[in-house]
Amino acid sequence: MHARTNQCRPDEQARLIALTACAMLPLAANSWLCRAALRDTAIDSASFTSIRLISGALMLWVLLRLRGKPGIGSGSRPSALALFGYTVR
Repeated sequence: MHARTNQCRPDEQARLIALTACAMLPLAANSWLCRAALRDTAIDSASFTSIRLISGALMLWVLLRLRGKPGIGSGSRPSALALFGYTVR
């Protein structure tokens, strides 16, 4: 990005668009797969969301432990509130 004009060069703009698409495609696929899982099974949405949150928290804990970091007490209340808001939308 150029400092004075605040505009991207064409190659930077194409890279930005590609990276944005690479970030959005898995998010869209995740949403689609979750809807399919809830449609084709007998599990209710609250139980499904609980399983996803617990498994995600467990995976993050494992990754932190593998990196040698404590894994407990390093979060924040605003982050937890944002995650809760995301899950109940």
